[in-house]
Order: sequence, then structure tokens, then C-alpha cells
Amino acid sequence: MPSQIVLALFFLGAIAWFTRRFRPWSTGFFAAALLVGIVFSSNKVAQMLLQPLERAYPAWTAEHAAMANPEFIVILTAWSGKDSTLMAGMLLNDSSAFRVLTAAELWRKHPSARIIVSGSPRVADDMADSLLALGVPRDHISTERESANTRDSAVNCAKLVAGKRFALVTSAGHMPRSMGLFAKQGLDPVPVPTDYRLPGTWGGLAWLPSPRGLAASDLAVHEYLGLAWYRVRGWL
Repeated sequence: MPSQIVLALFFLGAIAWFTRRFRPWSTGFFAAALLVGIVFSSNKVAQMLLQPLERAYPAWTAEHAAMANPEFIVILTAWSGKDSTLMAGMLLNDSSAFRVLTAAELWRKHPSARIIVSGSPRVADDMADSLLALGVPRDHISTERESANTRDSAVNCAKLVAGKRFALVTSAGHMPRSMGLFAKQGLDPVPVPTDYRLPGTWGGLAWLPSPRGLAASDLAVHEYLGLAWYRVRGWL
């Protein structure tokens, strides 16, 4: 990821600085770290990287909801913390929380649909508990807890929803990879992207670097690498 490259270059610079033989190289490492950090922290650069992923599928609207009529709503897990003293909703990271909120809103428009939370056991359980707290009945929620990655979710969910109309809820930047994996299993989900990191229009974003920009660039690069790796493996 860009942030990891910046960190690696900085540490190489620090090592070179404290090693007399390689000290002349330290300036180059520090300069490279600064340059990579500035470039990938720019909101505009981040948007150029992330927009093709986040806008690959149309944003969900009330009109889409009326047309979808899904029998199932599949949510892919993201991440949650581990602390038995806190409620599940307090442990979800932003991606998990957005996915849960979107799925709950979609379920309210289609209350006959069943929700399947797919992913690692602890995160799937936390997201399911959060859906319960938002008013989704327990008998409308099930968990698929055997998936270590998105490809596993596609394979395992194919056994549960094959031949059924279902909506797929995940982060907008993650949607292209997810849709490709589900299509590889012969499935045709209705995409419901959420968790948008940057606006779809160019206005309002500065070229100046920011932590938000670097985080968005990290996400985009992660997804592009994931797409490339999955294609090499023949999963897409």
C-alpha cells in the first residue's frame, strides 16, 4: 500500500543515516518517502484511483429498491474489534457499520427478504447482532461463518442463494471484485454499494495532501492488487 511504501522508505532512510557507508543514500530515501506520501495523500490523486472502483455500479436509490425485490440480502463482512465488555455495534469498523446500516435499510423496504452475513465468524456474529439491534428479526438473519476472504464468500453463498434473486451489500470500492467473484460462481446479484470514501464529482476536493486521501489511495491500491491476484489465480 502507498502508506506502507512511505513507511518502508522512511525506515530505509533512517537505517542509511545511521550507517556511515550508506549515509549518502539517506537523502534519496527520505525524499522518495516524502514524494510518495505527498502524491498518494492528494485527494485528487486518490479520487482518480478510487472513482473507477466506487462508481463501477450505480448508487442505490429508492427506485432501485422498488425494482429489486430480493429474496435474500447478502452482506460481506469487513472488520470488528474484540471486547466482550462492549456491544457489537461499538466494535464494528466504518466499513462494517455502513454495510449493516445499508442492509437494514434495504430490509425495511423488503421485509420478506432474509439476510445472510458472510465472512469470518466473529465479525459475522457482531454484524448480525448489530442488525438485531436495528430491528431486523432474528429469524430473518443467518450467518455464513466459513469464509476467510471474498472468494470464499462467493463460493459458500452460491450454495445458499443459487437460483434466487438476491442483493449484494459491500463497500463501493470492493464491489467490482465482489461482483466478479459472484459472477464466476454463476450468480447474478443486484449490487448495493455503500461506504463511499470520496465524492463522485471533482468539485470540493483539493490537491493538497490529507490523511483521508492517503487512506483512500491505500484502499484503491489494495483493490487493484486484489483484482490482479484473483485473476492470476483464475478466480475472476
